[in-house]
Amino acid sequence: MGKLFKNLIPYWKSVIIIFFLLIVQAYCDLALPQYTSNIIDVGIINSGTEYILPEAVTAQTYEGIQMIMTEDEREAWIDSFEKQGEYYVAKPLSDEELEALDHKLLIPAALAYKMSNYQGEIPADAAQLQSGNVADMTAMLMQARQSVEQTIDTVGETTVRSMALQFTAQCHKDAGLDVGQIQINYLLKAGIKMLLITLLMGIAAIGVGFFASRVGAGIGLNLRKKVFSKVIRFSNAEIDKFSTASLITRSTNDIQQVQMVSTMLLRMVLFAPIIG
Repeated sequence: MGKLFKNLIPYWKSVIIIFFLLIVQAYCDLALPQYTSNIIDVGIINSGTEYILPEAVTAQTYEGIQMIMTEDEREAWIDSFEKQGEYYVAKPLSDEELEALDHKLLIPAALAYKMSNYQGEIPADAAQLQSGNVADMTAMLMQARQSVEQTIDTVGETTVRSMALQFTAQCHKDAGLDVGQIQINYLLKAGIKMLLITLLMGIAAIGVGFFASRVGAGIGLNLRKKVFSKVIRFSNAEIDKFSTASLITRSTNDIQQVQMVSTMLLRMVLFAPIIG
């Protein structure tokens, strides 16, 4: 094996290229299942709603959900919208900012979804929320938040996030957005990304095969030169000792096996720890 690695040294540039192409191939190979999962979870189950922050909300929902928010959550919610006509529209935000808001708005959005199921709509003020006094209302909100937090601790964020995204989808409907078009747009975007990743993975695999084959062929060429140069200097006694058939086999089939092992080493064996 040491001699095999020694034969790879003259082709170190190609080996480095193969290494980086295998990283690209592994990344694409591991990314595709996640996109498939997102198409089901986000594109179909959640109607293409990718982030918890709604694209637009009614004034009632905008004001009502603040009743069940902490100070930090309320500040993040208010800073994320600007009023346009009778609706509040989300400001242009990056994916990183939307992901950060997902963590902040997870509990209030899930809580708002549960309350809307019980009461039919997000309450706009304390009177709608509960007919009792403020202390009773506060106690009820605290109990509801603790219930959501306990759900997160018990089953993880997935179930709670699904409720929060259902709240977002309902906000889109209430604000008059075309939920069906949002879903189609997400599915098209995810599908195009999957096609591009598949294309990139195919290009990387072809590149790995090309360079690995060149390295293997180069090793075979060098070995055949060395064996041939060695054999033609043999005396008749040495040739008789090895036999002509054995020397032919070593110059052809044996070197071909080394060439194949070198190629497979670069294409498959090196790929295993990278994908691991």
